[in-house]
Amino acid sequence: MSHKVDCTLTCYPCCSQPIWDGRLLSALEEMAASHSESASRAEGLHVRLQQGNVVLGLLLALDVISELEVLNKSLQKKTQTMEGMLSAVSLVQDSLKSKRNTEHFEAVFKEADDRCGNLSLDPIVLPRTHRPPKRYSGQAPAYTPGSAVDFYRAEFYRVLDTVDTVATRPLPIKKTRST
Repeated sequence: MSHKVDCTLTCYPCCSQPIWDGRLLSALEEMAASHSESASRAEGLHVRLQQGNVVLGLLLALDVISELEVLNKSLQKKTQTMEGMLSAVSLVQDSLKSKRNTEHFEAVFKEADDRCGNLSLDPIVLPRTHRPPKRYSGQAPAYTPGSAVDFYRAEFYRVLDTVDTVATRPLPIKKTRST
């Protein structure tokens, strides 16, 4: 089951529907109630999936991964030309850049918050903050975002920026030695 759940949660947005309608949560609850070997693992996964932060993280990840899956399929076509590959990369970059705005993030955040409310899950909250060592911060107080929206928006933008950086980086070309 764990491989199927891992694949379902991370790779295929259309397959993640059982999370949102409660079927996966109820199945995990039944497994946790049983006295099988996997009961404790099912209980741990059940507890995790009931956190609003996890729901938001999955929705944000699916937002990015679904675009990269389209690019992956396009690049692996046997009939794809180099020009077509570069065009596909450019289209995906533009699509991801269009998601780097407050309106898009707030729409995804609202969707996650609504799903948490509909399924009676824990609300989305700020993660615990850790104070940096004084040698790094001195007497200044550590920065803490004002809300969960501010914190997760910055994290989402960081992911989008990382994907953009990797996509624009030139590919390493191995030179072959001619003999």
